[in-house]
Amino acid sequence: MPDIFEPMIRKLLDMGIGNLLIFILALAILYALIKKAKVFGDSDVINGVVAFCVAFMIFMFPVLYNVNLFTSFATFWTQGMVLLLFIIFGVVAASLFYPDLPKMLAERFTHRSVFIVMIALGVVLFVTSGLVTTFFASTNVPAKEGEVRPPTEVITIVAGVIIFIVVLMIASSATISSH
Repeated sequence: MPDIFEPMIRKLLDMGIGNLLIFILALAILYALIKKAKVFGDSDVINGVVAFCVAFMIFMFPVLYNVNLFTSFATFWTQGMVLLLFIIFGVVAASLFYPDLPKMLAERFTHRSVFIVMIALGVVLFVTSGLVTTFFASTNVPAKEGEVRPPTEVITIVAGVIIFIVVLMIASSATISSH
């Protein structure tokens, strides 16, 4: 039997609703992060304007580099939700055997190894969903005449070093806070 929703979904995607959904998601996440961190103070207007500008830059990215972010985002969120359902099922099954599961989980989740596992799961989702290709989207656009660009290998090494430093900073802060 044919899927009655497929033509409607394809039409919406052709109209660009996927990029609009990414814009709305980025706007909501960025606004919440900026408001929580209070980087720009308590002003909702300033926080909203900054979040809107950054989300609009993300909205422009697929157009500038001719990349389809929606497919990767849909894959990322689908894989993440399946993984979350798997974890929820495991917790429900474990609750049958542990009389005080919330207490046991609270004790386990204070260890640094849980943090490392969650980071590893995030990286696996990031790579398997195809979102990692967004880092290299600008290398696929041909250089304009007279434009000088670093080689792709240099960009890859620099990105790897930056990610490594960030992971070290996060791990060291987790170690300091656990003692």
